[in-house]
Amino acid sequence: MKKIITILFVFSAFTSNAQRTMFTSQNNYVAPPSPPVLVTTAVTAITGTTATSGGTITSDGGATVTSRGLVWGTSPGASTFNSTSGAGIGTFSTNLTGLNISTTYYVRAFATNNVATVYGSEVSFTTITPPPPAAGDIYGGGKIFYIFQPGDPGYVAGQYHGLIAATSDTQGYRVFGCRGWPAGTSTALGTGAANTTTLLGCSENNFAAKLARAVRDGGYSDWYLPSKDELNKLYINKNIVGNFIETHYWSSSESDSNYAIFQNFGTGAQSNSDKNGQKGIRAIRTF
Repeated sequence: MKKIITILFVFSAFTSNAQRTMFTSQNNYVAPPSPPVLVTTAVTAITGTTATSGGTITSDGGATVTSRGLVWGTSPGASTFNSTSGAGIGTFSTNLTGLNISTTYYVRAFATNNVATVYGSEVSFTTITPPPPAAGDIYGGGKIFYIFQPGDPGYVAGQYHGLIAATSDTQGYRVFGCRGWPAGTSTALGTGAANTTTLLGCSENNFAAKLARAVRDGGYSDWYLPSKDELNKLYINKNIVGNFIETHYWSSSESDSNYAIFQNFGTGAQSNSDKNGQKGIRAIRTF
């Protein structure tokens, strides 16, 4: 009987210790890592070509998030484009650039740990259609002063093109240059750029066409001296451009080998002047 009691006691003690060991083991159990948990944030700051979105990572799944960012494209589930934005949990934002105007895009945030790459919910947005450029707008290194109309050289139906003026005069009064040398220029709208290129054949220094072409406002190198008709458009719209210091301005249009056309920006009158006369210079360019 004593042996039976002893065996039962030993068995009972063994069972109790095994249960405690199992309980302790369960308390120290560590689950394996899982994928991150995240959501895609709303798209903001939408323009014709840019927008901002991002995501919020609420859990790294027990493993460090090593990469996070956005994927986007023009169809649901697309990842045509992507951008990363650091690592770890929390909220992040990313700029989407190079977008097309009036286009719908689909965006998803993503997060990567050593288990998987997962994506947040997909959100969509449409880039805006910017208003067309208008006279008076700061654009292309200067101010727009004329939008081409049907029948104008450079007019394209459904598109917006026109003339931009530099916002300041170029180096005060200067000569037209090359008296006695007929360059063979035109007076018509749309001919100022060609006139200027032709006049650069003059060997003199610091004359009107050469100084106009040397303008680099806005980083553009295609500035030129306006033709007679382009200069008149500039005069008509001088108030929306502003900052005209001189009274008389050269066009790039000759009258003959010794005379060229200028415009009085006080009265609007266009007249001929000896090429050695001193007039103002306001460069323009086409967009």
